[in-house]
Amino acid sequence: MNRTVVFYRAASGCPFENFLDSLPGRIAKKITWLLAAIEELETVAELCFRRVRLHEDIQECYVSYGDAVFRILCFFYKRDIVILWGGLCVKFPDILEEQLNRAIRYRNDFLLQKGSVWAT
Repeated sequence: MNRTVVFYRAASGCPFENFLDSLPGRIAKKITWLLAAIEELETVAELCFRRVRLHEDIQECYVSYGDAVFRILCFFYKRDIVILWGGLCVKFPDILEEQLNRAIRYRNDFLLQKGSVWAT
C-alpha cells in the first residue's frame, strides 16, 4: 500500500515549498527523490523517519548532502505523510524547542483544516 506525501499549506503559502525553493538544485532534487521513494516503498518510510523525543506525533527525517544535513518534520495522517517544514540542521543533533513548537502549530492547523478532532 503506497503512501501519499502531502505538504502543509497555510494561508500565507507552503513552508516546505518555500524551503525547497531556497535550496540549490541538486539538494532539492535529492530531497524530492527521497519523498518520491517514501511514497512508493513502504520500507523506506519506516527507515527514514524517527519520532521526535519531545512529541510523539511529530516525525523527523534527515537528508544529508555533502557536509550539510537537512531536517524535514512531518506527521502521519491516515495513510498520508504530511510534510510540515524543513530546514538546515546546524550543530544541533536534537530538535530545538522553537522548531518543535512550529511543527506542532502547523500540525494543529492542518488537522483543523481537515476538520479533525485530534488537534491538541
